[in-house]
Amino acid sequence: MKKEKLAACSFSGGKDSTLSLWYALQLGYNVKYLVNFISRKVRRSSFHGIPREVISLQARCLGIPLLQYTVGKGQKSYETKFIKMLKKLKSLGIEYFVCGDIYLEEHPNWIRKQCRKVGLKLVEPLWKKPVLEVLKEFISLGFKSKVVSINAKLLPQKFLGKEINENFLKEIKKYKICPCGENGEYHTFVYDGPIFNKKIKILATRKVFKKTFWSAWFLDIKKYTVEEKEVKHDGKN
Repeated sequence: MKKEKLAACSFSGGKDSTLSLWYALQLGYNVKYLVNFISRKVRRSSFHGIPREVISLQARCLGIPLLQYTVGKGQKSYETKFIKMLKKLKSLGIEYFVCGDIYLEEHPNWIRKQCRKVGLKLVEPLWKKPVLEVLKEFISLGFKSKVVSINAKLLPQKFLGKEINENFLKEIKKYKICPCGENGEYHTFVYDGPIFNKKIKILATRKVFKKTFWSAWFLDIKKYTVEEKEVKHDGKN
């Protein structure tokens, strides 16, 4: 009998972390927890700008418990909480930590180093996959996602709120950026997909301009609801 591969998945609420979760499940990992970090000051994810309660809702719709950590300003606070999180996972019997990096080496190298300190193994399902193929696969699998933040110096405001679909793919190719937004050009919010038990319907948003790590536009999700998914005749969603 094969030993169960107990895992936790880094989860930002966006497309890459969601796709890496899907891959981990397909590869036979038993993902017991999602892990998320939010800003202590604004109670949102720093880059995506998603409210903490909305990320918690995503986890409930996915049916996977969420471990959420607040971090203060500066890298030191993040590093301290990150190591604390890894130790917590180890104490819960987790052996693998899943992330959604694609090609930037600094981040996974640092995570791998921290994982080794506590005896966890890093899993990167999207690593070195062609970025356009990652985006196409996300769309073809049936995931539903909106752009919720953009770097205002790299993309026009019109991209805020756009659905990640074939039209988006055509549009994003016109700009000299990574189509997947690997360098922080844009971030997304996933509200439905093949691994969601329920879907989130966004009812009201507002556009907000802020200077954070750079000048950015955010789509502030103000009102939302959860909807049951239609069950097909084969018993699957």
